[in-house]
Amino acid sequence: MLNTLRHPLIMGSQYYRAPTPARSEWRRDLEGLAAHGLNTIKIWAQWRWNTPAEGEYHFDDILELLDIAEQTGIQVVINTITDVVPAWIDIKYPDCRMVTLGGQVLGPQANGPRPINGAPSPCFHHQAAMQHSYDFLAACVKACHNAPALAVWDAWNEPELTEAIAREPRLENIVCYCAHSRTAFLAWLRQRYDDSLDKLNAAWSRNYRRWEELELPRSYETFKDMIDWRRFFIDTITNEFRTRVRIIREYDQVHPLMTHTVPFPIFNLVTCASDDFAMAADCDLFGNSAGSSPNAADLLASAAQGRPVINAEIHAMGGSTFYQNRPLSDLATDRYILPQLAHDIKGFIFWQYRPELLGNESPNWGLTDRAGNSTPWLERVAAVNRALRSRQDFLLAARNRPPEAGILLDAENEIFQWCIAHNCDHYANDVLGIYNALYQAGYRIQFVHCSAIPTPDKLPVLFCPAPYWLQADTLAGLANYVKSGGTLIAEPYFAGMNPANGWHNQVVPGAGWADIFGCEQGLVLQPNSAVFDAYRIGAGEAQAAGAQLVARWQGTEYRAAAYHQVVELCPTSEVLGTFSNGWPGLVRKAYGSGQVLLLGTYLGGAAGKGLSGAAELLAALAESPASSQRPHAHTRQVRVDVLSAGSRQLVIATSDAPDALTDVLHLPGITGTVLADIMSGERFPLDTSGSSTVAAVSFAPQQVRALDVL
Repeated sequence: MLNTLRHPLIMGSQYYRAPTPARSEWRRDLEGLAAHGLNTIKIWAQWRWNTPAEGEYHFDDILELLDIAEQTGIQVVINTITDVVPAWIDIKYPDCRMVTLGGQVLGPQANGPRPINGAPSPCFHHQAAMQHSYDFLAACVKACHNAPALAVWDAWNEPELTEAIAREPRLENIVCYCAHSRTAFLAWLRQRYDDSLDKLNAAWSRNYRRWEELELPRSYETFKDMIDWRRFFIDTITNEFRTRVRIIREYDQVHPLMTHTVPFPIFNLVTCASDDFAMAADCDLFGNSAGSSPNAADLLASAAQGRPVINAEIHAMGGSTFYQNRPLSDLATDRYILPQLAHDIKGFIFWQYRPELLGNESPNWGLTDRAGNSTPWLERVAAVNRALRSRQDFLLAARNRPPEAGILLDAENEIFQWCIAHNCDHYANDVLGIYNALYQAGYRIQFVHCSAIPTPDKLPVLFCPAPYWLQADTLAGLANYVKSGGTLIAEPYFAGMNPANGWHNQVVPGAGWADIFGCEQGLVLQPNSAVFDAYRIGAGEAQAAGAQLVARWQGTEYRAAAYHQVVELCPTSEVLGTFSNGWPGLVRKAYGSGQVLLLGTYLGGAAGKGLSGAAELLAALAESPASSQRPHAHTRQVRVDVLSAGSRQLVIATSDAPDALTDVLHLPGITGTVLADIMSGERFPLDTSGSSTVAAVSFAPQQVRALDVL
C-alpha cells in the first residue's frame, strides 16, 4: 500500500491544526520543509472549525494547503477531527454530551490538544448529533478527494472516548451514563445474551424480571457487569471507526485509509476503549502516537498483522508553556527514527514542523523554532532522511527476523485487573516488565491478541501475564497452541475466574488447567499493604523486602525476587524452583507436543520494578531453538537487530549504556566484510574466522547506529 504513494518512505511532520500556523506562513514553511528533503505533512480538518453553522462547510484552508503542497512536491495526510463539536450542535441538542459516573457533563471545553473549544465528541450514542459529524466527514472527503497532493485519509486521530478530558482510569471518570448510552447498552446486552434475561441474570448473578430494571454498572466489585459495560464501549469505538471508514470509502475508493492510536498503557481500555487490534483490521496502513519506544512499536506492528505501519506522531520536543524541552542532540534525534526501523516502522511524522502559538502546549513540539527557522534537530532529521531515502527500496522491503516470544493480551483481563487493583499500573508494570526483560535479552517480541493465537511454528514461546480472567475461547486456543508444540509460561491465578458468571473458580488454575499444569495453587502470602513490593517470608508471614524464587533451568541456577504475592504451588509435575520458605514456585509439565510452566509469583512485575534476577530468569525461560541464533552484543547494553531484503542487510545497534563503550556484536548469518555507519561513514571490520560473524563497534553514550553490511 505504501508503494502507491508519491513518497512511499514517509518522512515529515504534522503541520496545521487551525488556526495555527498563520496562513501567511504556509508557503514559506512548506518550501522550507521540501528544501530539507521532507516529503509529507499532516493537516487537520476539524468539525468545529470547518463547519461554523449548520449546513455550511468551509474547506478553503484545507484546499489551499493541498494546492501549496502540490506546488512544493509535498504529499498530505488529512486528519479528520470530529471531537471538536460546533457550538450550534450544543444549542440544537443540549442533551448530546457524555456524562461520567461522577455526574460530570463533559464539554464543551478547550484543552491542550483542542484549543479551539468544543471537546470532546458528543455521546457516540446520540444518533442525531453524531449524524452531523458524519455529514461533515462526507463533505470533507467530497471536497478534497481529487486534490493531487492528497496521500492518505487519517480517519481518527488517537481514538478514545473523551479526548484526554476523563482519561485517567478512575471509577468516577468512566462514561457514559446518559439516557442514550443506557438505551444502546440494553440493546447490546440483549444481542449478547440472545435476548434472554435468564442468561443475563446467570452471567451477572442477578434476578431481574424485566429489562427495564437493569442498572448501569457503577462499581468494580462484582466484575462481570463492569467488564460487559466497558466491552460495550470498546465495541462502540470500533463501530464508530468502521462508520467513518464506510463514509470515506463511499466517496473515495482510491486513497489509503488509516488511523493512529496511542499505545498501552498511555491509553487504557477502561476510559479510552480503543483496541489496537480491532482498529487495525479496517486500515490500509496503521500508525500510532508517541510510538518511539520499542514496546509501542512492537504493539503497533503486532496489531497491524502485516499491514504497513508508520510512527504518525513523534513527540520529540514536547513541553508546555511553563516547561520547555531541552534542545535535541543528534544522538537523541537519531533515537526517534533509527531503532524503529527494526520494528517494521516505514514512516515517520514528527509533531510538528513549526511550534504552535496557541494554547498550553505552545511554544513547543517543533522541528523549527517558533518563527519557522531551522534548528539543529531539523538539520539532523534531514540528514537521517537523506540516508534513508538513498536506501528507500531496500528499507520498504526489509524485514527483521520473525518473533521468538509472545505476550498475551486480553481486553477482558485488562479490565478485570483494573477492577481488582482500581488502577492499571499493576497490570501495565507486569506486561512491560516481561517485554523489557525479553527486549534487553535480544528477543524479537510479538503482542498476541487472545482471539488470534499463533501456531508454535510462528511463535515458539508465549507468556501469560497476570492471567486471572481468561475467556473460554482463549483457553481453547492456548490448549491447542501447547498441544501443537508451543511453550506457555504463566503467572499465578491462571483462569482463576469463570468469565461465564464472574465467579472465582474453586480450583486454580481453573477450567481444567490444573490437570494441564499438573498443579493446584495453595496458600498465599502477601503483606497487608497498599504498596506492592518484594517480600521476605519468615515465621509464616510475608514481610517487606527479600523473598526469592530459586530456580534451576537448563543447567543454570537463577535467583529472582518475588513480587506482590508468594503463591504455594502444589504440583504433581516437575518442580523447577522453590521460594525462600520451601514452597514450590515454578513447575513444568509436558502437554501434547509442548510444555507449560507455571510461576508462583508475578515475575513480570518484579522485572518491571527492577528487582534482582527477575529479568534474567524471564529471558532464560524464553530460550528456544528458534531464538538460539539471534544476533546479540557481548554485553547486555547494546540491542542488535538485522534487517534483510534479498541479499542486502542492515544492522541496527542501539546502546542503552550511559557511557561510551566498544562492544562486540555477534551476527549469525552475516557474510560481508565490513559494517559501515550510514550517518558517519565509520567502518568496522567483520571477522568471519570463528563460529559466528563478529564486529567490534564503538558507541557514544546511548548511540544508535544503522550499519550497512558491505
